[in-house]
This record gives sequence, C-alpha cells and structure tokens, in this order.
Amino acid sequence: MDINSTNTLVINQLNKDLLLCGYSLQIDASSSDHLFIQILMEFLSHEQQNNLEKLTHFFYRIDLAENQINNLHDMDVEELTYLVLNRLKKKVIFRSNFK
Repeated sequence: MDINSTNTLVINQLNKDLLLCGYSLQIDASSSDHLFIQILMEFLSHEQQNNLEKLTHFFYRIDLAENQINNLHDMDVEELTYLVLNRLKKKVIFRSNFK
C-alpha cells in the first residue's frame, strides 16, 4: 500500500466516522495533505471549543484510548489532530492487512 492510497483511505475513513457521529463535514479525498490537515485542525479546534460532548463521541467512535479522551481539555489542536490521524491510519492499515 503506497502513501497516496493510504491517505485516501484515511480520508475516506474519517468521512465515514464523521457521518456516523452526525457531522456534515466531508473532506475531498483528492485534497492535498496540507489542505486536509488544515481542514481537520480547524474542525477539531471549533468542536473542542463549542461542542466537546459531540467531539468526545467522535473520539470514542474512532476508538481513541480512554486516557487520551479524558485529557482532551489539556491538549492543543495539533495534538488532537495527530491523535486522530494516527488512530485512523492504524485503523486503515490494520483493515488492509487482515482483509
């Protein structure tokens, strides 16, 4: 699996999880990595400030560790973005290896 297909699968997985949590945000899989990360950071920042309960549900949906979810108030948006991307990549790679 190359990096481009992995990134596309990560964006697709993110879009799926966002929809399942009631978010309307959908990111174009052909977006550049920079744009994708910028959109995700803006989304997480907004939700962290305005809708933490719904964001917490999203974090449970993508299966972040409980200790990470409990420390949401102490994290900045860069840390949250890293956690989300890292978890989604693990999810995608795990699924591709066990298909």
